[in-house]
Amino acid sequence: ANIISHKRFDLGIVSFATTALSSVYLIWWDHQNKKYSGVIANHDYNFEASGAISKCRANLVTASHVFVLINYALGFVVRWFISKDRGLMFALYCIIFTIIWGMFAWIGNDLMRKDRRLRALHQAAQIEIVDMTNDGDDEAIVEHPEQDRVPGIPSGSS
Repeated sequence: ANIISHKRFDLGIVSFATTALSSVYLIWWDHQNKKYSGVIANHDYNFEASGAISKCRANLVTASHVFVLINYALGFVVRWFISKDRGLMFALYCIIFTIIWGMFAWIGNDLMRKDRRLRALHQAAQIEIVDMTNDGDDEAIVEHPEQDRVPGIPSGSS
């Protein structure tokens, strides 16, 4: 709106474009790398491919959300401390959306971090299953790793 009404550059266009691009990237990445299906709560996984989103890429996605957060925070600072017209409603709008975008950044980063850890644990479990030897305990050997049973726990247990 600032570009049209005030004929000046609006950083919001750039910041929202970065989140749009990061969202498109995540959708593309998810489509290309379907890793599991199932419910995380009961550990019912079906991993089909390897690897999670890299830490660097996850940080770039989070940075795009932080960019929007900074844009809203700057809007508050400029309007409240620099502009002659303080505009209480605009200041509240900026504060509220600074908090909301901060939550988006934190939750999104946390989900991507948990996804990386989950995939690392799954890969470690697959390596452990392959390396196990039969020590007489048939329950400890998982003959079909694709079933994602946990070593040492009978398949009927939860």
